Amino acid sequence: MNPFTFAVVGLRLLAVYCLIHAVTPLFQALGYWAGAIAAGERFAQTYPIIFSNTLPAVVLAGFAVLLFWYSEPLARRLAPPVAAEIPTGCSFEQAQTLAFAAAGILILVTSVPAVLQSLGNVLELSAGFQRAGLHSAWDPYQIWTRLGGAVVESGFGLWLMLNPRGFRNAWHWLRTAGS
Repeated sequence: MNPFTFAVVGLRLLAVYCLIHAVTPLFQALGYWAGAIAAGERFAQTYPIIFSNTLPAVVLAGFAVLLFWYSEPLARRLAPPVAAEIPTGCSFEQAQTLAFAAAGILILVTSVPAVLQSLGNVLELSAGFQRAGLHSAWDPYQIWTRLGGAVVESGFGLWLMLNPRGFRNAWHWLRTAGS
């Protein structure tokens, strides 16, 4: 594999990583919005909180789309020019599979703390600490939606880590529109 194709794989891997990390902030914003609706608050009172929690997800998702869309032009700028194909023992598919497995490990490792913190908040909520005034400042909607986003993110990271070849095949199928 030449440096250009390796750079394309790396940029697309970074795009997938950014897209997956946009999930948890989006779920948190949904939790704030559901909590505000349940409390009967007006949108004008809660929009700064919703906006501040939605902005990271939108930026990460936009960055992911741009990285994926412009991965080849960026790779041309990043990769050194090669006069001839350099023979290597690794094919493009093998390198892509390895890169997706590495992304799965990275996603899983960074999302597990959010799952554990959310589970702690759920335990606080269910153990009655709320009545004693010893609970966190989050409302139940925020706790459950944050837990949902972190679990989805962790599950995707685990699937990507344990089945990178299947993800590579699914990615190829999506990219070629099933043909």
